[in-house]
Amino acid sequence: MRLLLLLLLAGCPAAQEESVPETPDLPELGELSAPELFARVAADYDLPADLLAALAWHESSFSSAIDHDHGQPRSGWLGLTPERAVWAAAQLGVADGLLDTDRELSVMAGAAVLDWLRDGVAPEASGDSLDAAWWPVVVAWADLGEEWMEHEFAWDVFRTLQRGFEGWTADGDRVVLDRRRIPGLEDITLVLPTADEERTQPDYPGAARFLAAHSSNQSGRSDLVRRVVLHTTEGSYNGAISWFRNASADVSAHYVLRKSDGEVTQMVQDSQRAWHACQNNNDTIGIEHEGASSSPSTWTTAMLDASARLTAWLVVEHGIPVDRDHIVGHGEIQPAQCSGRTDPGPYFPWDDYLAMVQAHVGGEPAPASGFGFASPTSGAEVTDPVAVAVNHPGTSHVELWAGPSLLAPYLFDDPATFTHLVGSLGSHSLTARGYTVSGSLVNAATVTFDVVEQSGDDDDAADDDDVADDDDVADDDDAADDDDAADDDDAADDDDSVACEADVCVPSLPWFAFGNTDDGASDWDAYGCAPGVNESGPEVLYEVQLPSAGFLTAVVADGEGVDVDVHILGSPDPADCLARGHHSATAWLWAGTYTVAVDSWVSGSGASQQGAYELTLLFE
Repeated sequence: MRLLLLLLLAGCPAAQEESVPETPDLPELGELSAPELFARVAADYDLPADLLAALAWHESSFSSAIDHDHGQPRSGWLGLTPERAVWAAAQLGVADGLLDTDRELSVMAGAAVLDWLRDGVAPEASGDSLDAAWWPVVVAWADLGEEWMEHEFAWDVFRTLQRGFEGWTADGDRVVLDRRRIPGLEDITLVLPTADEERTQPDYPGAARFLAAHSSNQSGRSDLVRRVVLHTTEGSYNGAISWFRNASADVSAHYVLRKSDGEVTQMVQDSQRAWHACQNNNDTIGIEHEGASSSPSTWTTAMLDASARLTAWLVVEHGIPVDRDHIVGHGEIQPAQCSGRTDPGPYFPWDDYLAMVQAHVGGEPAPASGFGFASPTSGAEVTDPVAVAVNHPGTSHVELWAGPSLLAPYLFDDPATFTHLVGSLGSHSLTARGYTVSGSLVNAATVTFDVVEQSGDDDDAADDDDVADDDDVADDDDAADDDDAADDDDAADDDDSVACEADVCVPSLPWFAFGNTDDGASDWDAYGCAPGVNESGPEVLYEVQLPSAGFLTAVVADGEGVDVDVHILGSPDPADCLARGHHSATAWLWAGTYTVAVDSWVSGSGASQQGAYELTLLFE
């Protein structure tokens, strides 16, 4: 009832009223859970509810409480700039100060702004379809004053929408965003920083870059570094970076971390004094973590791992003890004249964090050198589909991107391989991002190449198997010796009530089994996603039922003398090949029935490399 009275008693100004739908007359909004609120408000403004929720997580971590001013000034769950907050409050007929504390009003205000931006830059964007038409709207939403930074913010939001998300509000509401493929993103060109933006080498080897805070927001240091201070940005990652570069901010930190993947940006050199902790700046290093101290959704595993790695490097570099007297929270050390700080807040896992720091002390802050594309190479001319291989020593897995379009979230093998169907001629680029097991970003590489028409007999289409095929990477004698295990799996599948035409019916996901292509037929010789590769050896077919849309990943490990490749098919037809790899394949798929083929490669001398293997199927 509180909201209804506010809306009825307050007059609605005429300014720009025609561009905003009538304010919803919904007295029960305060009784809705966060997901219900996003859905209800989004429906009234014809917006995708998941986009509204993703923006709220990136801007505020679902929090209205702003602990301090270490980020660009923003209001409410949707993180509106002061100018937009005043405008939106006028449309709702309320005082703009209410957007800082009222969850329902702040979500409605954010929806009004998003709708207004959509009208201005992408009127074709529909609330019924979360596709690439929304990209320019999110770029405009960022409002950071630098185009590349606005594109980076949009990329992060769309990464969350493609990867999926699960988090909690401070009130205990569970917010879940389903993973999805977003059509059209592969055609968007990301705007990147110019070379002039990143002139200084970061002190920390694990930092992605150095972007200097404005000179008026830092000063010289006259004392040794004795403590590490942990902060929350109380806003977005890019918002904090932008604010520290603003001459009027009067604030900065040495490092800023992104919560989605733990990316580290250094902004003040360790030898300089950042302005982050009032009278405690001279002997401290300040680390800002994207998020809000009042929200449990701030502390992702990826960001905690990246932060612990950074702090472990700092304590070694500066001789700092790993204890609570020397690794402290911003709110713990503020003097009376700078009171009101509580970060990193009640949800920060202090005991676990110190244990993580201690575990990383003396370890490498960054992976081994050698991360990058083995194929295609920079400037190469290739035919479609493009055979991709990424070397990633020292990392757990690789994400593969075409602009802001996520092609594959998990490529585990080293080199990581992927068959990319580009679909058009001309210049294209791919980006590979390497991650730790926790999901923290530790390396990235981009390659640009030209796709040309295929000419007659193209010997260059040879399989990556023709390269020295050394199976030492996956030399599992147990897999090679256990031929009976495949039969055991077949027997288990025979007991299952689901009928299928494949050799093996996969009962559920994730799934693991031993197999042996000696037990399969030799019906399929080549596949639509690699027509020039001789796979005329015997194959084993697996039928997989997917209950919903998501990424299916197939990982195969073969023993010495065995070389089998894995394929994901849209139907039991080798021409209907969706993804293929020497060790792993990943494809985004809708709910339905699919076939995974493990097939034996045949060498140039005609020898079939058939035999035992291990197959893992993952779905997310």
